[in-house]
Amino acid sequence: MKKKRSIAETMVKHHVKIDKLLHEFKNEIKQKDAPLIGAFNKFKWELERHFFIEEKAIFQLHYSENEKSNKIREQLMEEHSILRRIIDRIENDLLNNREIDLYGFRKKLLKHKEFENREFYPRLDEELDDSRKKIIIERLSNPI
Repeated sequence: MKKKRSIAETMVKHHVKIDKLLHEFKNEIKQKDAPLIGAFNKFKWELERHFFIEEKAIFQLHYSENEKSNKIREQLMEEHSILRRIIDRIENDLLNNREIDLYGFRKKLLKHKEFENREFYPRLDEELDDSRKKIIIERLSNPI
């Protein structure tokens, strides 16, 4: 019998991929060579893809009677906006040959990721009925 995947398991795997790409980008910054923009673009693409998946595949199907769940969803949307603004500044610095400092961004991204992994994804797996979970996991499994 095939084991059902959870939303948490699926999204944590994507967090691992994003972490790997951020690490590759950070290493390219140290090198100061041509692959830097390519590493940044790969990372930015996956981060934007992740946000899109959450906002369009998950948040639209996660409506809750639980006020705490709704506040968590609103908090995550605000964090996405903040992280997008920071990544835009990093991109601007990159394109204008300015020093790139990832420390603050990495710290915010890590906090965001840990909160999702610890609080949000397990809550989704608990609160959502099987049909909505199935739709979300199908959307998560198909490339954008």
